[in-house]
Amino acid sequence: MPKAAKEKPAAAKREKKVKDPNAPKKPLGAYMWFCKDMRGSVKEENPGMSVTEIGKRLGELWKEVSEEDKKKYLKQAEEDKERYNKEAAAYNKDGKAAGGGGGKEKAPAAKPKGKAKGKKAKEEEDEPEEEPEDDEDDE
Repeated sequence: MPKAAKEKPAAAKREKKVKDPNAPKKPLGAYMWFCKDMRGSVKEENPGMSVTEIGKRLGELWKEVSEEDKKKYLKQAEEDKERYNKEAAAYNKDGKAAGGGGGKEKAPAAKPKGKAKGKKAKEEEDEPEEEPEDDEDDE
């Protein structure tokens, strides 16, 4: 069978990291502030649009926004980032010190893969293992 035709086994699923509900929400970027501001008007103008179409339209509008108008959203994003940094500092000081589980939890390590039980692997099992010969017969 050609290599391209072989299917790869499904990737092992990782366990989802547990998120602390007390952790501060991440800051929004300028584009997200713009979307939050404009989504309602885009929905009103186009009531039949799907969610993906609205997202595409918002992207088009963002490209058309002048640098002067973008400053408003960039300022909001910067303020939100400052808010997040303050909350994160307080959370890390209080949450981790008090044992509140403020850190990320690691997913368990993947299990090592076993030998394939194909024809070749079976032949290898049947053959005895050769031990290296000792050349120290001088004694």
